[in-house]
Amino acid sequence: MFRWPKRRPVQRSSPRPVVQLKHWTGPDRPPPLMWKHCHPRTRATFKAELTCSNGHGVSLRKHSIAGDGRVSPSVVCLAASCSFHDFVRLEGWATGAL
Repeated sequence: MFRWPKRRPVQRSSPRPVVQLKHWTGPDRPPPLMWKHCHPRTRATFKAELTCSNGHGVSLRKHSIAGDGRVSPSVVCLAASCSFHDFVRLEGWATGAL
Protein backbone atom coordinates (compact mmCIF):
# COMPACT_ATOMS: atom_id res chain seq x y z
CA MET A 1 0.00 0.00 0.00
CA PHE A 2 1.37 3.40 -1.01
CA ARG A 3 1.65 6.13 1.64
CA TRP A 4 2.48 9.73 1.06
CA PRO A 5 5.56 10.79 3.00
CA LYS A 6 4.81 12.82 6.10
CA ARG A 7 5.51 16.49 5.64
CA ARG A 8 6.27 18.94 8.35
CA PRO A 9 3.74 21.76 8.66
CA VAL A 10 4.85 24.95 6.96
CA GLN A 11 3.91 28.36 8.28
CA ARG A 12 2.47 30.15 5.28
CA SER A 13 2.60 33.69 6.63
CA SER A 14 4.38 35.52 9.37
CA PRO A 15 2.59 35.72 12.72
CA ARG A 16 0.58 38.84 13.38
CA PRO A 17 2.49 41.46 15.33
CA VAL A 18 1.47 42.25 18.88
CA VAL A 19 0.14 45.79 19.32
CA GLN A 20 1.60 47.49 22.40
CA LEU A 21 -1.02 49.56 24.24
CA LYS A 22 0.17 52.27 26.63
CA HIS A 23 -1.39 52.65 30.08
CA TRP A 24 -3.87 55.54 30.55
CA THR A 25 -4.36 56.96 34.04
CA GLY A 26 -6.89 59.66 33.22
CA PRO A 27 -10.46 59.68 34.58
CA ASP A 28 -12.24 59.20 31.24
CA ARG A 29 -12.14 56.52 28.58
CA PRO A 30 -8.61 56.01 27.25
CA PRO A 31 -7.60 57.57 23.90
CA PRO A 32 -7.14 55.24 20.88
CA LEU A 33 -4.66 52.41 21.42
CA MET A 34 -4.44 52.95 25.18
CA TRP A 35 -5.85 50.95 28.10
CA LYS A 36 -6.84 51.50 31.72
CA HIS A 37 -7.75 49.36 34.71
CA CYS A 38 -11.38 48.60 35.43
CA HIS A 39 -12.83 49.50 38.80
CA PRO A 40 -11.40 47.15 41.47
CA ARG A 41 -14.85 45.65 42.15
CA THR A 42 -15.26 44.58 38.52
CA ARG A 43 -11.64 43.72 37.72
CA ALA A 44 -12.17 39.96 38.13
CA THR A 45 -14.83 40.07 35.39
CA PHE A 46 -13.82 42.89 33.04
CA LYS A 47 -10.06 43.05 33.81
CA ALA A 48 -9.27 46.17 31.76
CA GLU A 49 -10.77 48.43 29.13
CA LEU A 50 -9.15 49.82 26.03
CA THR A 51 -9.95 51.96 23.04
CA CYS A 52 -9.39 50.49 19.57
CA SER A 53 -7.57 52.40 16.84
CA ASN A 54 -10.93 53.68 15.56
CA GLY A 55 -11.97 55.15 18.93
CA HIS A 56 -14.40 52.46 20.12
CA GLY A 57 -14.39 51.24 23.72
CA VAL A 58 -13.58 47.55 24.28
CA SER A 59 -13.70 45.61 27.55
CA LEU A 60 -11.64 42.47 28.07
CA ARG A 61 -14.42 40.46 29.65
CA LYS A 62 -13.78 37.09 27.98
CA HIS A 63 -10.01 37.41 27.80
CA SER A 64 -7.05 36.31 29.88
CA ILE A 65 -4.16 38.61 30.71
CA ALA A 66 -0.73 37.13 31.38
CA GLY A 67 1.60 38.56 34.00
CA ASP A 68 3.48 40.48 31.30
CA GLY A 69 0.27 42.07 29.97
CA ARG A 70 -0.27 39.82 26.95
CA VAL A 71 -3.98 39.45 26.22
CA SER A 72 -5.48 36.27 24.81
CA PRO A 73 -7.34 35.55 22.69
CA SER A 74 -6.91 38.37 20.18
CA VAL A 75 -9.01 41.49 20.71
CA VAL A 76 -11.86 42.20 18.29
CA CYS A 77 -13.82 45.45 18.32
CA LEU A 78 -17.53 44.66 18.09
CA ALA A 79 -18.59 48.07 16.77
CA ALA A 80 -20.37 47.89 13.42
CA SER A 81 -18.00 48.28 10.46
CA CYS A 82 -14.88 48.38 12.69
CA SER A 83 -11.97 46.30 11.43
CA PHE A 84 -9.86 46.31 14.62
CA HIS A 85 -8.69 42.75 15.32
CA ASP A 86 -5.25 42.41 16.89
CA PHE A 87 -3.16 40.63 19.46
CA VAL A 88 -2.35 43.16 22.17
CA ARG A 89 -0.05 43.63 25.15
CA LEU A 90 -0.93 46.04 27.93
CA GLU A 91 2.23 48.01 28.73
CA GLY A 92 2.62 48.64 32.45
CA TRP A 93 0.31 45.78 33.48
CA ALA A 94 1.35 44.97 37.05
CA THR A 95 -1.72 43.18 38.41
CA GLY A 96 -0.41 39.72 37.52
CA ALA A 97 -2.20 37.02 35.57
CA LEU A 98 -5.99 37.25 35.39
